[in-house]
Amino acid sequence: MNGVEILCIATALDPRYKTLRCLIPDEKDQTWVVVGKKVSVATEQASVFSNDNESDTVHEPMKKCLKLMDSDSDTDEFPETVGEKLAHYKCEKKIHVCGGK
Repeated sequence: MNGVEILCIATALDPRYKTLRCLIPDEKDQTWVVVGKKVSVATEQASVFSNDNESDTVHEPMKKCLKLMDSDSDTDEFPETVGEKLAHYKCEKKIHVCGGK
């Protein structure tokens, strides 16, 4: 993974810039595919860690990492798959940060 790809992923995960206006449509799609794959891998790893009673210390940091993808939606329904969660995140409104001055 190169630096530009990492920067695109970081930008996509920042709620203020998740629309990825700085990228062309093909690059946006590719970025979301990579994010989806990485979240799927992390989710699989978390489920393996949760099944192992001796890995409690490893499970907690992974659980915190996965909570970053949690949605602030007003509904009580939660998407079941990683793809659905990612699509839900992309559809939510951007966060606007007011200037401090």
